[in-house]
Amino acid sequence: MLKRRHWILLILLLSVISISVIIGLVLWVDRAMVGPPRRIKTYTHILETLPIPPEWQSQTDHLSLSSGAAFAYRNYEVAESYEQVLEFFETELPQPGWSLLKSEQHNQMTWLLFYSEEHYCLRISISEHVTDKTEKSYVSITLSEVLNRNRCELY
Repeated sequence: MLKRRHWILLILLLSVISISVIIGLVLWVDRAMVGPPRRIKTYTHILETLPIPPEWQSQTDHLSLSSGAAFAYRNYEVAESYEQVLEFFETELPQPGWSLLKSEQHNQMTWLLFYSEEHYCLRISISEHVTDKTEKSYVSITLSEVLNRNRCELY
């Protein structure tokens, strides 16, 4: 009789452990599935509310969400001078709350690093392409979420 009780207790214990593991996995999957739609909505909203001149047309909107990192990026090709584009971002982005952390220039390219108190990092690269007939600027904006301003990096 005692052996039978041990088997029953063992089966009950294994059942409780199995149910706990299944509940844990369901909760983990549920949390993983709820996170990306919320991030997509947030990232899309941030990209849409960035100050951008009305004549600029986005070439690309891309959201990348994975378990390791999430980021969004947008590209522009504009018929404005490199200096005008640079001045635009340096003067317009601080108004809605983006702080310029760093600015670096290499050859014909400038990188700007902005941070918002909502824990987002905005990397902007601006390059120019000049031909005999036209002057174009290429802008690439990358948005990511960071824990604090010290985690916001240019590269």
